[in-house]
Amino acid sequence: VATLYVATGDAFPDGLSAGPIAGRIGGPLLLVRGAALPDAVRDEIRRLNPTSVVVVGSNGAVNEAVRSEIAGL
Repeated sequence: VATLYVATGDAFPDGLSAGPIAGRIGGPLLLVRGAALPDAVRDEIRRLNPTSVVVVGSNGAVNEAVRSEIAGL
């Protein structure tokens, strides 16, 4: 995929705000926990092999460790 969106599933506003834009461009939206990247999401990011990843929300929503792990994929 060209662009993949990632938002926290811990609080609904970030996912709700990212859903329409992801749907508009046809990109997937994956939900993570703010402090952990689930194995299933990690596997899906690898499978999709996106050109870019947009993390929706602040470091309080998706922490720096998760952002770094996503960047490393």
